Amino acid sequence: MTSTSAKHTGRRSILTPAEQEILAETRDGVRYLQSALEAPMDTDGREDPVVGLLKTLIEELEEMKAQQARIHAALTDLRADPPT
Repeated sequence: MTSTSAKHTGRRSILTPAEQEILAETRDGVRYLQSALEAPMDTDGREDPVVGLLKTLIEELEEMKAQQARIHAALTDLRADPPT
């Protein structure tokens, strides 16, 4: 399996197969949670507390994804121009 960015650009992924698998599982988990949020359960006119927790989790996952993108960019830069 290759990472999504590698698939679209035709380049090899810098991620190991284990890292690629974790990324795929995380992506699948986020999709599952997002689909659960699209149809939240209603409890007497109030939002289900689980929905609030899921929203918080998704926000944290989005922050983690942004951090991973920054790390990936830094690694790519280091590989392109290694320090001397």
